[in-house]
Amino acid sequence: MIPPLQTSKVCQLASVLAGLAWFCVYPPVECQSLMNLPSRPSRAIKAAPSVARQKPLVTGSLPHATVLKSLAKALPWKAACGEEISQAVRSSALPAWFEKQRQKMSARPSVSGRPVLNESLTGWTWETLGSSTSDDELSRLMALAPNAKSSARSITRIGKVNQPAALLASIAATRAFTLPELLVALETLFKFSNEIAPDDFSILFARSFESSPPVIDPRPDVVAAQFEAHLLRSLVYAETMKGTADMESAAKDLASDLKSHTDTDGTPHAELLPVLSSWLAVHVRAAAYVNAKASRPGKWSGRVRNLTSGAHLELLAAVLEESARLIRQDGQMAHSIHKFSAIRHVYQAASQFLAFPPKSAAQGLAKQHATASKGRSATETRSSSSEFASSQSDWAHTAVLKAGWEATQAACTIAYHKPWPDVDLSTGNTTLIRGSCGIEASTPAGQLELADGWSCVCWNADEDGDYAELQMIGPERLFLERQNYLSRSQGFALFGEILRGKSAGEYALKTSLPISPELTVESDRLTREWQLKKQGKLVGRVFPLELPQQKIYSTPHTVEPHDGNLVFQYKAQGKAVYAVCVVVWDAKLLKRPAIWRKLTVTEDSRIVRDDEGVGYRLQLGSFQLVVYRSLKPTEYPRAVLGHHTAKETLIGSLDTKTGDVTPLLLVE
Repeated sequence: MIPPLQTSKVCQLASVLAGLAWFCVYPPVECQSLMNLPSRPSRAIKAAPSVARQKPLVTGSLPHATVLKSLAKALPWKAACGEEISQAVRSSALPAWFEKQRQKMSARPSVSGRPVLNESLTGWTWETLGSSTSDDELSRLMALAPNAKSSARSITRIGKVNQPAALLASIAATRAFTLPELLVALETLFKFSNEIAPDDFSILFARSFESSPPVIDPRPDVVAAQFEAHLLRSLVYAETMKGTADMESAAKDLASDLKSHTDTDGTPHAELLPVLSSWLAVHVRAAAYVNAKASRPGKWSGRVRNLTSGAHLELLAAVLEESARLIRQDGQMAHSIHKFSAIRHVYQAASQFLAFPPKSAAQGLAKQHATASKGRSATETRSSSSEFASSQSDWAHTAVLKAGWEATQAACTIAYHKPWPDVDLSTGNTTLIRGSCGIEASTPAGQLELADGWSCVCWNADEDGDYAELQMIGPERLFLERQNYLSRSQGFALFGEILRGKSAGEYALKTSLPISPELTVESDRLTREWQLKKQGKLVGRVFPLELPQQKIYSTPHTVEPHDGNLVFQYKAQGKAVYAVCVVVWDAKLLKRPAIWRKLTVTEDSRIVRDDEGVGYRLQLGSFQLVVYRSLKPTEYPRAVLGHHTAKETLIGSLDTKTGDVTPLLLVE
């Protein structure tokens, strides 16, 4: 209950003065021509995320009768509620009126057959949206919620009192909520009103209506979370407050946000990948709230049910399905900038109101969470109607090279919307490469200035592996290209860079391979092989094929570790330079001694120059890899290791018994 006023004359005078001061700053609603009410986040935030700061409806200590009366008069109640409030103020019955609202919000059973998520979902993004709270105990509770094996409510309750609500009430007495705090407060009012102590309800009810301080952050997940807060506020206060009738606008903002960040088939855009997990959580959570509100009987159910169209839900399901390709065995998404432990919970919640196909990868993730929440080991098997788990999108500027739908299988995700491509190579248990592949290039004409992004000029997925070739085109027929190949079954990946032009002279390339921060890099004592280790255990090997294997042989090229990257520098005379490295992680290949060398390439009985065509051979025990790249068009087939080809690119395996080269990839 709200504590009574103190009886001291000094305290009475202070209370009156405080009330008068509050009325001067925030007059009752009938005295205001323009009320500074909460408004929905502007779509312009995407281009200019600066949002004007809104004055808080309440300042200072909230649990005070005078302040509560002023607050009750200032809030924009609907006509019926306004009359009740006026009468409650006159009869000093405000606490009883707020208790009546609490009981009314608590007594909303769901319609049979439509599930309502009676568990906390805001804990999903508590640590990812930033500036969550200054309250350590609240942070501890919210950090635990996404990892709960059963309903998160069981963690956040003491008897019948919602513990986060009690902590938020103490915060509400002194300041406005941060965005994560506001989301938790609104969800608590929306779902768990029956668990809020009467003393806390009025404080939360009043403070949560006010907008949180604007978050000046262009991150897509933060922008989407502001749209979510606006929608949830409309759902909570639609029956009591004015100014909440624009819930359709809030839903449209979320629908527009979903559509603008994805391809037509649901592929998330490259710039979204660093925050994709929390962005997905926001959209799933918002759709779940709409589904829950529509499940409650009353005059609002039909209107709320129309907030999410069938097309919107179909797109959300498609985005979740496409995003499933990016989830590793540890539950993290490729390219993510933060730890996110609740992704399977997100899929399980979405499966309650989205129609995932029975054999889809999204449905498989949902089942994994359901299995784990019952205390059993979650299987990692996923399936899909697609033959291959790989994908590529020109609009999204992403390529996903993936050995299979199993979470334990290797995957290489490439985002090429920037001058330096972002690469994430995971073997299932371990991430080997993660970050931007820096590229610097120079020609006889001088240093090159890279374009804003790349185009994918070749994409191939078959039973042997996935291949994506990126390209930039400069002036005077200057080409910068990048090869990315992932074997589906042999445990290796290949990365190559090509710089070729029309003028003869010195061509130089400087590229980097971003090694995962959890790994250490060590150089082999005698050769130019590099070894990747995790806590002292060998998990990967890197072979720069352009360099002579033995360190005793001099070369103009170098490979050195620098700031967590392996930095390759290549120089060549002529009209082109080709640099390629192979990364292996298969357990058998990690143990085998390595031998590699450059191959002789011939054309019409003559040896071609290195700026015309280059070949390499890598041997690891019985595994032998052959790589060839043509750097200049030819009228005749060229021969490399006895294999004749007129193709531009050849990646193949060598049969040690017959000497035949079996192509794994051929590119025209």
